[in-house]
Amino acid sequence: MVRFIRSARVKATMAEGLQFAQEIANHINSTYPNRNLQVFAEMYGDYGTIYWMSDSESLADLEARNAEQMTDEKFVALLNK
Repeated sequence: MVRFIRSARVKATMAEGLQFAQEIANHINSTYPNRNLQVFAEMYGDYGTIYWMSDSESLADLEARNAEQMTDEKFVALLNK
């Protein structure tokens, strides 16, 4: 099992950052079955950091997922938002 973790620093308000992060997760989870992308936020320490996490069966599976998502025009548009 491989855990994917992506983090980002929020430049807007934390509420806006979490809304954006959840929008990404909702798109991935509704478009691709069994992804279970979750959103987390750091409360102490490095406040203003959000995280996306999901598990894959292998590195090959993770690589295939990432490649598939990068051809998804709606996903790329959300990232560029």
